[in-house]
Amino acid sequence: MKAVAYLQTPSSGTRRSVRRGLGFTLPELLLALAIGALLLGLAAPSFERTFRQWTLLRTAQSVLAAAHQARSSAAARALPVVLCQTDAPGHCGAAGSVVSGWQLFVAHSMSSPPRLSPGDELLQVLPLPADIELRSNRTALTWWPSARAGTTATLVFCDPRARALPRTLIVSQSGRPRLDTRLADGSAPDCGHG
Repeated sequence: MKAVAYLQTPSSGTRRSVRRGLGFTLPELLLALAIGALLLGLAAPSFERTFRQWTLLRTAQSVLAAAHQARSSAAARALPVVLCQTDAPGHCGAAGSVVSGWQLFVAHSMSSPPRLSPGDELLQVLPLPADIELRSNRTALTWWPSARAGTTATLVFCDPRARALPRTLIVSQSGRPRLDTRLADGSAPDCGHG
């Protein structure tokens, strides 16, 4: 059913009917699409930043969970547990090597520097997303069972494109890990973007 409106013209005083369709005209539709495209274009960088921030946080939280597992496994098994950077599967990376992830293992025989040896029990492998950089003052962290102690360390998770704020994972002398946005001394982490 179409809507009918009556229009009275001021000059003649007569009424005539005008039929109007129930919909949008082409100019109205184009204007609405243009406004929608403009708003989407303004929001896209914000969506990318939110996604990058989420990826960085998710990566830091997975390493935090592995650190908690290392601490509790060391106490439960009465053996040292190591979380080390890896540059290849089953291999702890050396300082300055390209980090592809982390691996967590129970060290039945300790070596210096720590490395996965035959007989050690691999607990978990954590890949590092390709678009996340990791900076650390240690390549391996060890949790000791007898003293409830761990290697003090600071790991900084960085976005190479500088779209997300860096996250830090700080391990205290008692082996307790925590996430933060600052370094242990309260200063801002340096990801080399600026």
